[in-house]
Amino acid sequence: MRFSNAYAPASVCTPARKSIQIGKSPVRLGYTYNGNPLNISKRKSWANETSLADVLKGTNKNYITALFGKGIHEPVSSFGYDVVDDQHGTNDNQGNFFYNNGDTVGPEDLKQVFSLTEKSEKFIEKYAGKQPFFLMLSHYTVHGPITSTAAGLKKYQEKAAGLPKGDARTNKKQQEMAAMIESMDISVGRVLDALDKAGVRDKTYIIFTSDNGGWVSLTPHLLRGKKGNLFEGGLRVPMIVAGPNIPENSQCDVMLNHWDFLPTFHDLVGATEPLPENLDGGSLRSIFEQGNEGQIIRPEEAFIFHMPYARMPPVTAIRSGKYKLIRQLNTGEEILFDLDKDLSEKNNLAKLMPEVAARLSKELDAYLEKVGGEKIDDVFDAQYKNIASQMEDIKAKHEKLIQQSGDDQTKISALTKKRDKDLKRLQDFKLQKIDPARICTNFDGNPKGDYRKTSAAE
Repeated sequence: MRFSNAYAPASVCTPARKSIQIGKSPVRLGYTYNGNPLNISKRKSWANETSLADVLKGTNKNYITALFGKGIHEPVSSFGYDVVDDQHGTNDNQGNFFYNNGDTVGPEDLKQVFSLTEKSEKFIEKYAGKQPFFLMLSHYTVHGPITSTAAGLKKYQEKAAGLPKGDARTNKKQQEMAAMIESMDISVGRVLDALDKAGVRDKTYIIFTSDNGGWVSLTPHLLRGKKGNLFEGGLRVPMIVAGPNIPENSQCDVMLNHWDFLPTFHDLVGATEPLPENLDGGSLRSIFEQGNEGQIIRPEEAFIFHMPYARMPPVTAIRSGKYKLIRQLNTGEEILFDLDKDLSEKNNLAKLMPEVAARLSKELDAYLEKVGGEKIDDVFDAQYKNIASQMEDIKAKHEKLIQQSGDDQTKISALTKKRDKDLKRLQDFKLQKIDPARICTNFDGNPKGDYRKTSAAE
């Protein structure tokens, strides 16, 4: 079954992934954006939350749970999984390698796409058919930096040969992206083959989806926006589900969100323990089995997306029924769209339908107040304090190293240059990203840093 109206909990990865695990919106969890100092300063113990793994393991049905690949900026084991690789994969932003606990991954396993697949195959071979299992394979691909194997790139360069100049498919990055996606397709195929080999595919629920929209919109005439803002291009995601009692070759257009997964699995496995309190999601079982005739019952019917962030367009949004309202937190401006008629969000109805805009705005405020949503001023203050703290740490570290260097003027000069470089990096970051004279006052951001000068500053 293909889902045309599926949403990620956030338009960036880590808040979305936390929400998937716990069944609550990122703003309710207090984690709305990657690296937000305010979020980090209030970081809670995730061990106190009930996770997907906890729900499955609490059924007394002997579930074994695993999560391989991209995590959540904390050890995945804190979410209760039995088998994890707890990778903190990083890259040099040039597309060379992701790292596996310090060991460089080779060029034919970029972003560990095949080693993660092999771990998944081995897990299925070991447990499938022997005891109930849950596996979350969380690929680093498709994600920047765009890269591919040499063979994959060659294949798509050859396919592009003869295409007219200017065709997007002749662009090397597009070819690398195609090759990277193909490597993920191969991985998915291998996992499905492993389920077939174990004889459990027909008894297994398989969900394919993404944690946010694309970084670059290749179809802006269809979906406005991208990863990092709250238009449909940043939030709407692909989703395909197969499994017991799910009609083949079908489509469902019911609005759903990834925070529905936890109550869904609770329902599918017949858990008798009550669901955790204060969830945002509801079970998808009815629409899995009945498609558009099904119904999702949630504690919160509207979807709230909150991004009060100092380094991207600071926005908050509500999707309620066919209407979606987005508010720019620096200016207070609100825009309204009828997504049934205007999926590409081109026609702002806020002035034409003020009563609808007012109703959604009030509903949005009530939710944010109830869950303690971060205020934009608090986010900026936390960012300033974080930069000031980092600067003091750099200065203190420099003084300590100077004291240890004796009278070695060459070493002192090198240390001083490094200190000045590190301080300038932070000063530039503050000036370019969060200086009050350059705060973002639009909804989209811009390709050169998501900031433009306000009219007052000009």
